[in-house]
Amino acid sequence: MQPSTQAEIIRHLNIFPGSTARDLSTHLHVSRADIHYHIKKLLKEGIIEAIPGLEENYRAGRPASGYRISPTNQNDNLSGLLEMILGVHPDLLEQHNLFKLSELLVKKFCRPSSPSLRILAEQIMQFLTPLNYRPHWEAALGGPRIYFENCPYASVLPGHPQLCQLDSEILRNLFGFPVLMLQTRGKNPTKTRKCIFQVNL
Repeated sequence: MQPSTQAEIIRHLNIFPGSTARDLSTHLHVSRADIHYHIKKLLKEGIIEAIPGLEENYRAGRPASGYRISPTNQNDNLSGLLEMILGVHPDLLEQHNLFKLSELLVKKFCRPSSPSLRILAEQIMQFLTPLNYRPHWEAALGGPRIYFENCPYASVLPGHPQLCQLDSEILRNLFGFPVLMLQTRGKNPTKTRKCIFQVNL
């Protein structure tokens, strides 16, 4: 199930506070009219608040308003803490450590007894869903193609694109086959909204 537009707006404002309706429309691929409709509802519910007249968004006419999450609805600071930890210990994202992290993250996965690749792929998608990847898969030549519609590390990914390799290692551990990254947000965060991986059987 796709997340609601309001959930996407909230997620985007958590990462990019001060975004305008125009920014949201561009990044979420939703019409400006729809963005304004949902912003109006979120403002009324007190979930977000307006930051009027941001200079960097000024064009001709009235300066555009930016939006941010209301202080009473702020998320925790885990992304900030993670950013600091990775700043102090950048070696955590070296290849051998990514391999260890991926093993720990998939430790609780129960491989199905059936030899069916379809059943394995479905169970892997179910396992990854609570980790906030919004995953799905499709059959492709050579092996399953995996799509991540969301990046759980989006708030720290710009400074640490190696986290895309962690996703690849996780899939390699789960499927038991080499995995090739076809498209990732880490390589092109402004144009790519989803990550695509190819499992090579």
